Amino acid sequence: MTLVAPTALYLLLAGGAILLLYFLRTRSRRHEVSALFLWDGLPSEPRSRAARIRQRLEPLLLLQLLVLTLVSVALAGPAIRVARPHLAGMAVVLDGSAGMRSRARDGTVRYELARQAALDLLRRYPSSPVAVVQLSSAPSVLSSFSEDHADALRAVSTSAPTFLADGTAAQLRVLLESQGGAGRFDRIFWLGDHRLGGAIPNLEETLFPPDENLAVTAFNVRQNPDGSGSTAFVRLVNHGASYREGNAKVSDGVRAAVLSFVLAPGREEAYVLPLPGSLGPAFVASLDTKDGFPDDDVRYSTLPALIERRIRWIGEENRYLLAALRAAGPVALLAPDDPSAADLVVAYGTTLPAETTGNALLVHSGLAGLVEIGGDAEPGPLTVAAPDDPLLAQVDPSNFGVRASPSVALDEEVRVILALGSQPFLCRYADVRRRIVFVAPDLLETNLPLTVDFPLLVANILRSFSSSSGREATADVLVGEPIALGDYGRAVRLKGPRGEELPLPAGTEAFVPPAPGVYTLSTDRGTFPVAANLDPAESSPPTESAALASPATAPETRKSALVGLWPYLAALALLALLAEDLLYRGATWRRSR
Repeated sequence: MTLVAPTALYLLLAGGAILLLYFLRTRSRRHEVSALFLWDGLPSEPRSRAARIRQRLEPLLLLQLLVLTLVSVALAGPAIRVARPHLAGMAVVLDGSAGMRSRARDGTVRYELARQAALDLLRRYPSSPVAVVQLSSAPSVLSSFSEDHADALRAVSTSAPTFLADGTAAQLRVLLESQGGAGRFDRIFWLGDHRLGGAIPNLEETLFPPDENLAVTAFNVRQNPDGSGSTAFVRLVNHGASYREGNAKVSDGVRAAVLSFVLAPGREEAYVLPLPGSLGPAFVASLDTKDGFPDDDVRYSTLPALIERRIRWIGEENRYLLAALRAAGPVALLAPDDPSAADLVVAYGTTLPAETTGNALLVHSGLAGLVEIGGDAEPGPLTVAAPDDPLLAQVDPSNFGVRASPSVALDEEVRVILALGSQPFLCRYADVRRRIVFVAPDLLETNLPLTVDFPLLVANILRSFSSSSGREATADVLVGEPIALGDYGRAVRLKGPRGEELPLPAGTEAFVPPAPGVYTLSTDRGTFPVAANLDPAESSPPTESAALASPATAPETRKSALVGLWPYLAALALLALLAEDLLYRGATWRRSR
């Protein structure tokens, strides 16, 4: 037997203090009696010291000394060497996706089953170097490759499932490369809710079948065009083996609509619920049924919120272009000398200096070093150089007529979308700092303001400057997907679904919601609700629902390992302590009588 921490045996010296206190305590007690002659002839105190010590050794003292001995030896870490299975390297991969938050058929959370399986593997191979990985759409290494199992045991015991989507075999290979490569591991144990695949060598899969599940897999709300309220779209799926019935409720926090449903096994149905008088802006769809995965019984949605766009106008005025800009969303015009930050610079009939920064729309205007315009000339035939460009979405260029257009010299990085003979008509440019859209002719020399395609073209141009569609703050994103904060203005405050303040460090460009719910983002442009939902794929049962184990190619070896005995000694110490307490209580009760 080996002692891992033999210095703990010094605690046995505390036994001397227990004995000292025990023998120093007074043993004589005063008793009132009717007559002393009644006590004549009774045995007196032993005269020898040994006899007195034997008389005063009580079971309580012996039990206390036993507890001290057991605790001291347990802290010393007694261990014995035994032969255990050994691998040159192993990786334990826990599925951390949202689906593992659901329950198995025995009522246990599936991640808890995976965690117990991981702990069993660590106990089975106590001497094998191990790495612990949690795989999801944002995978992480919980414990780096090491022979020290203490860190691995702690990582597994304290880990928890996320609300993220499934990870992939490619992501796992990247993580394994960070730990020395997949070839370093004799076994890779996958503990999850679906087959991983991906041709990973020495992969051994164990799946945990789910309980029956009823889920809300889609939820969207749109405002009625006449302003009378909103309309909700809800899709429900029954992933169970029996008919399910219940109620689906859609609420904006004040008004609610309830729908009764009956779903056959494996059936998917879509429903439309009117919400008269409701303008949100945030909505919740929920089910009143109970199943093995409560997290997908709730889904969130928000109404689009238009964000005011700040435009700095430089050069000549043009009411047709301004009207098209305002038709695409709220616009605030900034004077050329206004120091406020602008979302977009619109230049009309002028030339901007080379040091101009930020996004810009150039109409019959130049930008030094990028676009140089000359005098007007008779335009050539209109040709479409890039028919699939997003600027031409739902736009028919054949309706455009041009009477005069300037000669243009372009930087080679500028992309031509429409051309007039050899001269550009509509172009775009982008780098890491800005995006530029260039319209060569003066609008008054074209028929664009008279066409139905002109406001569509302007809306497409504005959309190209921002990832948000037409400056609409819609937030039906999945948990784990980044939300660009800059599309909403300068972020000031962010609150979570329960109203808690979330950190928003200076310079933060995006926020990744870690859990489903409605987040509230406050900016210098207003306050916007942002809805985040589970990936609907997490509600689907795996294609293979039975526990699987693929054969391992690397053989096991045997290696001696230390097995600690301290848990057994600690259990004996606890039993001795309980016995000492019961004995003390019994003696006290007898004296009280």
